[in-house]
Amino acid sequence: MPRFTPWDEQPVEGKLLQSEDEPLAAARNCAGGCSIEPLESRLLMAATLPRPDHVVIVIEENQPYGAIIGSANAPYINTLANNGAVFTNSFGVARPSQPNYLALFSGSTQGVTDNNVHPKFTSPNLYAELAAAGKSLAIYSQGLPYEGFDGDSSGAYARKHNPVTQFTGIPGSANKPFTAFPTDYTQLPTVSLVVPDQLNDMHDGTVQQGDTWLKSNIDRYAQWAKTHNSLLVVQFDEDDGSDGNHIATVFNGPMVKTGKYAENITHYNLLRTVEDLYGLTHANASATALPITSAWGPVSLPVVNPPAAPSALTATAASSSQINLAWKDNSVDEDGFKIERSTDGVTFSALTTTAPNATSYSDLSGLPNTRYTYRVRAYNAAGSSALAGPVSATTLAGTVSGGVYEAENALISIGVSAASLNTGYTGTGYADYENPSGDWVQWTVNSATAGTFPLSFRYANGGSGTRPLSISVNGTTVGTVSFAPTGSWMTWNTSGLNAALKAGSNLIRATDTGASGPNVDNLTVGAPVPAPAQTLSALEDSYVRDGSYAATNFGSATSLVTKLSTTGFNRETVLKFDLSKVTSVSSAKLRLFGSLETTASSNIDTAAFGVANAAWSEAGITWSNRPMTTTGPLSTTTITDTTARWYEWNVTSFLQQEKAAGRSSATLVLKGMEQSSPQEIFASSEAASNVPQLVVS
Repeated sequence: MPRFTPWDEQPVEGKLLQSEDEPLAAARNCAGGCSIEPLESRLLMAATLPRPDHVVIVIEENQPYGAIIGSANAPYINTLANNGAVFTNSFGVARPSQPNYLALFSGSTQGVTDNNVHPKFTSPNLYAELAAAGKSLAIYSQGLPYEGFDGDSSGAYARKHNPVTQFTGIPGSANKPFTAFPTDYTQLPTVSLVVPDQLNDMHDGTVQQGDTWLKSNIDRYAQWAKTHNSLLVVQFDEDDGSDGNHIATVFNGPMVKTGKYAENITHYNLLRTVEDLYGLTHANASATALPITSAWGPVSLPVVNPPAAPSALTATAASSSQINLAWKDNSVDEDGFKIERSTDGVTFSALTTTAPNATSYSDLSGLPNTRYTYRVRAYNAAGSSALAGPVSATTLAGTVSGGVYEAENALISIGVSAASLNTGYTGTGYADYENPSGDWVQWTVNSATAGTFPLSFRYANGGSGTRPLSISVNGTTVGTVSFAPTGSWMTWNTSGLNAALKAGSNLIRATDTGASGPNVDNLTVGAPVPAPAQTLSALEDSYVRDGSYAATNFGSATSLVTKLSTTGFNRETVLKFDLSKVTSVSSAKLRLFGSLETTASSNIDTAAFGVANAAWSEAGITWSNRPMTTTGPLSTTTITDTTARWYEWNVTSFLQQEKAAGRSSATLVLKGMEQSSPQEIFASSEAASNVPQLVVS
């Protein structure tokens, strides 16, 4: 019978290797039978392993090695293999699928021999090991209906392929739908598990279908990883029963030495390798499995150049305040796009910064009938691309300043006549209130936005006493306007009040309440009256830090910090504001008082993001459990130097969205957008003065 040695014999890490506690004969399911030779105790010597910034492990299903490696049906996986490491003697540890996932995640099949739902396990696992070391893990499952879903199935999603759901002590936030897989890959956790649904993981679909899905959804990360010290692993769980559980395992990344490697490996070896990459403890059988050491070389990061410029930029007006931009993304390594705007086509200022892979943006901050010119460029750590644009568009005409509405053209009651006897009027005449109380003039006024507007009536009153008119808007009386004598029926003056108008059509009626009314020339609707600004203090605020501080809470600090750097030095600021007393939002600005920490660099861009999840606390938030942003950058502000001053971010669109959704609080996140050596430091709510503000009007 053939002899099978389940692990490579290379000594590693000065530990004593003991024989495995799970029979490998059952694990491997060898075709034709195998004799298993117990492992001797061996002294493991030290070996150097890389430490990637991020590891993404994509788990595929039920295909033997030969159906993947060298197969014309899997061109993308073979491209990864030909440019990375492929392991020619990789084996699943069990059948069916579920125990293989458990083995990879926890170093044990947990005694499971089926795909059924079992009580949650309390065993050590990769999530717990990473969290204990201040690092993070999440699984991204295609078809998962929502974050934290714990059901058995949903469409083509299956819980049997999701080990994160099967252990106690793992928060629902680590169990994410694939739609949450970030496009800004710096926001990935330390280790990510990616599980396509059963149509795209080759379980129910074809090899070609799964290979195409992998290329469409993971290749951009694979390209990014080459320049960002990160690793991609493509791992099959088991074969189809035809080849002794012989499966494909592929590594691809800048630290991987290209080639084919013949040592025998299983899911336990892969788990042990990930654990040793980050100096973690070892879960169950991974303690006696050897890490994979043969496929590593010096980290070879190619020279990073500025990204390719976007092209085909267009600008299209959608409303009196909105212009939609669209462009073609020609780069695979941008960190995002910077959008600039001009009102004269000559002087441009920063409008916003988008996430990577963006191909569109809607500018919602325009004024009616105004021409705006835009430019867009891609950027990364090496610099910015050439500009796309300029392109221009003019917002649609709209009634924000209302305009002049002639009385003689309005709807009038029987007791009012359109006249032109007395000179000095505008238009073709005026409305003459001839009869006693109850006569009226009614205008239809279209407003592009809801708000409070000044209503001004031009009139003449040649009588000796004041003549009042009752003013109603959309059938509701809003006040009475008194029209004092003007000395002559040909002398004109104005009188009015402020009234709330809705967006769209409004009926404004002026009704005589006395013996007779004035002559009314016209109604002017002025610019909206700004609502009184509310200055809100933060309910809660904190900054978070990754690396060895990922489990540390900084909620009581007197400072808030942002910084974009390498792993271990990144910092983000999170703030929560109470919206319960905010009735409407026409403008919202986040204001923080701060500066750069040192003069090592200057002019560091810092962006504000929105977060739909407000279920965090100042006393409990850490990098590992922080809420993830749900918007692109809302606005970007440049922190200029070490002199402390107030800085502002426009967050209007997000606050309007949160109020429209009926939320009583809003969470905002600040992130540094440029690699920098100095931190951006701001006063927190715990500071003695200059605490964070949200100014809403």
